[in-house]
Amino acid sequence: MRLNSFWLTPQFNFKRNLLALSFACFAGCGGSEQDRGTALVPPADASTDTAIKGLAIDGHLARAKVYIDSDNNGIRDAWEPYAFTDNEGYFSFNPNNQKNYCAASASTEEAQYCLKPARSYDNASLRIIGGYDMLTGEPFNGQLSMRLKDNTNNHVISPLSSLTNSLNEAQAANLLNKLGLKPADLNEDYTAPGASINGALLNKAIKVHKAASLLSKKIGDVYTALGDEQGLPSDASSHTYEALAHVLNNYTGTIDEALSDATLLTAAAKRAEHSVQKRYQDKELTLPEQSSNEDKFGVIVDRLKQLNPLIDKLIPPLKNTRIEDARAGARAIEILGEKSAHEKEKDAATDRAFKFFHDNFNAQHEIMANLGREQADITQLTEHEFSEDDTINPQNLKHIGQVNENSAPLNQVSGKQIRVLDMDLGEKPNHLKDIEFEIYFSGANDATSGTFTACGKYIKKANADGSLGKGNSRGELVKGFWSQMDVNNKSNNYSLLLTFEFLGAKYQSIMKSVGMREIDGVQYYALRFDNNDEYRIWHSMTGLETQGVLPTSSAECQKRLPSRVGI
Repeated sequence: MRLNSFWLTPQFNFKRNLLALSFACFAGCGGSEQDRGTALVPPADASTDTAIKGLAIDGHLARAKVYIDSDNNGIRDAWEPYAFTDNEGYFSFNPNNQKNYCAASASTEEAQYCLKPARSYDNASLRIIGGYDMLTGEPFNGQLSMRLKDNTNNHVISPLSSLTNSLNEAQAANLLNKLGLKPADLNEDYTAPGASINGALLNKAIKVHKAASLLSKKIGDVYTALGDEQGLPSDASSHTYEALAHVLNNYTGTIDEALSDATLLTAAAKRAEHSVQKRYQDKELTLPEQSSNEDKFGVIVDRLKQLNPLIDKLIPPLKNTRIEDARAGARAIEILGEKSAHEKEKDAATDRAFKFFHDNFNAQHEIMANLGREQADITQLTEHEFSEDDTINPQNLKHIGQVNENSAPLNQVSGKQIRVLDMDLGEKPNHLKDIEFEIYFSGANDATSGTFTACGKYIKKANADGSLGKGNSRGELVKGFWSQMDVNNKSNNYSLLLTFEFLGAKYQSIMKSVGMREIDGVQYYALRFDNNDEYRIWHSMTGLETQGVLPTSSAECQKRLPSRVGI
């Protein structure tokens, strides 16, 4: 994961809206059980007749943006309705708690999960962007989709629906047959909370999504206007899924053979790249120099050839898979995917990581047992070098997959505040940096959700003469909502989901407590803030503390966050 850049992504395809960067600190950024595979039961309230109800899954995707792509261009245009998924991945209606987000009585917080278009659409798609995978606890990268046929009660958007989205009925039936799936499998919640999940469907979904997402990442590394330029999709996922569907449908072998076939994977990557190039040409953008590099997909294709058979070890295709085993396998795959995604050339540490998990995939192994716990954290393992000694003595790593033992739980945050700092103050004279924010949490005693007010200061590459430059701010007032990621765990909850609005756009984020760090002899609370495949660790001197008087204006925020660099 990259630590050197952190661009706030509002999913409106203005990836580098500089004013919004003043709140880059936020970007990253449960209830009762549901029977696996059951349909989503609609509420009786007639006000939801036009609402589109459903669920987003890789694992369940919390706080993802779901929108109606009426023209199937892979972009959320300004006129296209959108909503967010709730903490369990549902939109418009949550069958677990019978919550109707489109009811007239819904609160402002609840209404953001309501997808209720003003008219019907022909041949449109539902698309999902961003959010947080509740199976791994990590940000979701890429885009998922499904064809919107009607306002039925059970829209399940997943990697499997994404693979068939671009196909006609006959082509989709052929591809599902190759996958060993039935059309009904596309409507199953294969990661529904419970003691076990459908590992057979999860296995296929992860294989498909890792191929699509890692190839998309490599395309995005070259075609950097994706997500930066209005009128271009946030990434290459929609094109990559379409390309994969095409080449898989024309492949004569099995799906597993196909996803381990370098020729097929390269063909899919080039087909998707060609679609991205056409988008560039339509926008009259100059193609990047690297676009002519024929070997740019070689490393990631080799890693996918390694990863696909290993997925069968990490998540065996068994219909009843223990949730702990599924979590552990999914997190191990996430670690390998993250290490592979950022390789320019094959790295020895990534080679060792593949060997380590190949040799230590057994669910009873201590490292896998740790990764299977709800509160596991893969941050350190993603960056770990996996030395030869680790492979010989894997017990050396048993603590790395756990939440740091000195992490402070983010429980009972109502009535508290926290001030977080970027410790890097830049360089004089023309690259001064001063990023700082303070969050004030409100809500009932022992609440698992509520509202927050925040002051944010964002100064980057400012001049010593006091001129800030475009997009910088000495202090802005922001308001939003917060909720614990795991509402059933009130004693050891280390993650908060945050939603806030700025300049007319809503943002979703995650904040994690990751222990203590010593900087220049001083102990700080460390907090991780996630944004897509990037994160930052920022620091707090005091952690959560009793809340004072709330700020009411940006001018007041500027007084509360005085300059640390003398400008």
